[in-house]
Amino acid sequence: MSNSRIKICGLFRDEDVVAVNRALPDYVGFVFAPSTRQVTAETAQRLRAQLDERIIAVGVFVEEAPERIVEMYACGLFAAAQLHGTYQPEQIHALRELCGANLTIIRAVALDEGVKVHIPLTPVPLTPSIPDEVDFPLFDYRQPGSGRRFDWRLLAGIERPYFLAGGIGLGNLSEALALNPYCIDVSSGAETDGIKDSSKIKELVERVRRA
Repeated sequence: MSNSRIKICGLFRDEDVVAVNRALPDYVGFVFAPSTRQVTAETAQRLRAQLDERIIAVGVFVEEAPERIVEMYACGLFAAAQLHGTYQPEQIHALRELCGANLTIIRAVALDEGVKVHIPLTPVPLTPSIPDEVDFPLFDYRQPGSGRRFDWRLLAGIERPYFLAGGIGLGNLSEALALNPYCIDVSSGAETDGIKDSSKIKELVERVRRA
């Protein structure tokens, strides 16, 4: 039995918010980095205002300055920050200091078939180093948003709760859930022709709830 949660990432249209409000995933993601799904702060603010309060909004950043993340968090655009790139421990520490304990920090760890993951005992941080201020690691393919998956066998033995991303959709959702991650992160797998598909979102959420 899985207790996994689900995140639908890459919302950028009003119709996307309507779809997730009907399906009620645990998290949704607003991508502020260059991407076909990128949103501006103004668009995120409009979408967040329409979002069901039971859904946690996540801001997705790649190499964004911590000061800018703090500014956007203070505007209420998201409750969790997902960080991709070369953020140093001191930057994450500063983000935590400035935003406080209410901000959930998710640190992306890029993996592919050529990467070895060393698995120390919890709560010693994973490699690459994940500072104590991080609430969850997120394991993804080295090109986030590509719709490609890495070799999930690299995660064998990891006990720390984590988000799992990279090429997850209806076809391999059961396999992903069998790993019992804290949260399944779906983006392209919830789309048809690059646009969020309300029927896929509904089925993804329902299958996670039933697992």
